[in-house]
Amino acid sequence: CERDVKAGEVLLEVPIEFAITSERARSAVLRELGVEVEALPEVTSQDYLCLWLLLERERRAASEHADFMEQLPRDIFEMSAAYWPDSVLEELGGCEACVRLTDQREHVEQCYERVVRAAEGAGPQAQQRLADCLNLDGYIWARCILNSRQFEGSWCTETSSVGVLMPLVEYFNHSCELPEGECVRRGGDEKRGTMQVVALSDYSEGEEAMISYGRVGNSHLLERGFAVEGNPHDSVELVLGARCSTARVP
Repeated sequence: CERDVKAGEVLLEVPIEFAITSERARSAVLRELGVEVEALPEVTSQDYLCLWLLLERERRAASEHADFMEQLPRDIFEMSAAYWPDSVLEELGGCEACVRLTDQREHVEQCYERVVRAAEGAGPQAQQRLADCLNLDGYIWARCILNSRQFEGSWCTETSSVGVLMPLVEYFNHSCELPEGECVRRGGDEKRGTMQVVALSDYSEGEEAMISYGRVGNSHLLERGFAVEGNPHDSVELVLGARCSTARVP
């Protein structure tokens, strides 16, 4: 913080017009591929955001979002423990985190296969445009960007889908020690909405301001590529068995 801040103050306010919603991503992708939405019936709102990320990354400096794209992580292991080396993941064997991370990898691969099928049925122009950017590694990267950086909720008046990428706001790190409250909210007015980041605690000048991803344990946070030592919301799953006498079986 550049100055002392009190809980409840707005730390950052970004106009919604800078948000990358799934609707805006869908419009851009369909325009780029030269197809109507009916040509991609299986593609979800999250898929459109992934395709948008891949197409913009391919444009490099020519993208109008080049500054935003440039600061995104390049390595997937930074964004999800699901893609850490197998030798590291073996240490998590049998715990809830291992199950969640395995499910995450399988889900992403299933989504990729769905998008590939949709692209193959969308016609030669769409196939040609996606040929250089749509592959498994690229799709995993895009999904990890969403998994670690998008904000839940519907932020624009013209959007009904959940999930949005918001430049600048995504720089805030998570703290599991913040009190309950709404740290990201809609501001502005009907003509020009904004996304506001609100301080949930007092901060001194020079102190890092943080937000909360929710009261979640490390098994959830590992999906975003990190864990918090001494996480007060951590938990351990216990599986208990019970013996039942045959005399009690009807």
